[in-house]
Amino acid sequence: MNLLFSKLSELKALFEGSRELFIAAGAVSLVTFAGTLILLPFLLIRIPEDYFIGPRHAGAEAGRVERILFHTIKNLLGVVFLAMGFIMLFIPGQGLLTIMAGLWMLDIPGKRRMEIRLIRIHSVYKGIDLIRKKAGRPSLLLPEKPESGDKD
Repeated sequence: MNLLFSKLSELKALFEGSRELFIAAGAVSLVTFAGTLILLPFLLIRIPEDYFIGPRHAGAEAGRVERILFHTIKNLLGVVFLAMGFIMLFIPGQGLLTIMAGLWMLDIPGKRRMEIRLIRIHSVYKGIDLIRKKAGRPSLLLPEKPESGDKD
């Protein structure tokens, strides 16, 4: 208990001289929390149920300019969601779900393995499943787990 009070005292000393910093941190916390409460369910219910089973090629039917614009906006949103998710690991919010949504939007090597590892975390899968069920959407299908000697 003394350790807790010690840490709280250190935190108080940090913010004591910086009222503006404290207000800014509170505002960022509130905006990211509210933003994810609105945007995250909207995005999660739009994921196709077979997203993790087969390859996805979003925007393949669009022209070159539209594809570049689509991927640029999608990646920028992905970075924003990743940053918000990381922040929410330390403040109120759905940190892991927001990180997962950010990963879905990014075009990076190794993304598929990272997504599957995250979605296999029981609390993440159950949270997504609950949101999808409330919207009348089916659960996400997951690929079979590889044998112990195989790689993801």
